[in-house]
Amino acid sequence: MTASLPKIEVMRFDGSPLKFWTFIKGFKANIADRVEDDTQKLMYLIHYCEGAAKDAIEHCVLLPEREGYTKAISILHEQFGKPHDIVEAFLT
Repeated sequence: MTASLPKIEVMRFDGSPLKFWTFIKGFKANIADRVEDDTQKLMYLIHYCEGAAKDAIEHCVLLPEREGYTKAISILHEQFGKPHDIVEAFLT
């Protein structure tokens, strides 16, 4: 028998490289792995992003269903999740 765990809130992501992996892993565990429809995943992803991160991916709603979500995740990785950017942000 498993204990009832409290619901985990998905954090919002503003584009900070220091918060990138925490956001991506939390989003995957709490949203992406539980929702099958890529359009819904994209809408949740846009909802949980703000500022520069949201600006970078909002246009993905114009792409075909499967391509939009995949492209949005790719953009976030490219713009905010590069290891050297994360290290640089950590050091400054």
